Amino acid sequence: LAIADTRSADSEQPAPAASLTSTQPNSFTAWTGAGTTTASRLLADTPDANRVFLWNGVRWLRYAEVGGTTVPGSLDYLVQPGDVLWLGGPN
Repeated sequence: LAIADTRSADSEQPAPAASLTSTQPNSFTAWTGAGTTTASRLLADTPDANRVFLWNGVRWLRYAEVGGTTVPGSLDYLVQPGDVLWLGGPN
């Protein structure tokens, strides 16, 4: 598990939503990008979702925003090639 260092995130990559198998809220999706992105960048590029979860083998990691503000307890983790995520919707 790697914690995001936003200074090292590759800003030259295409928008994160282009590397997801689905952008529908309340569904599973997979990261198909060749590189990594951050949970916050991915969420910013999927406007119908307001939280994104990643199972790290032990527990669910969550990054969530409400009204553009990061929810306390959120972790801006790195999303890596092959990661399976859950996009949560506004409900």
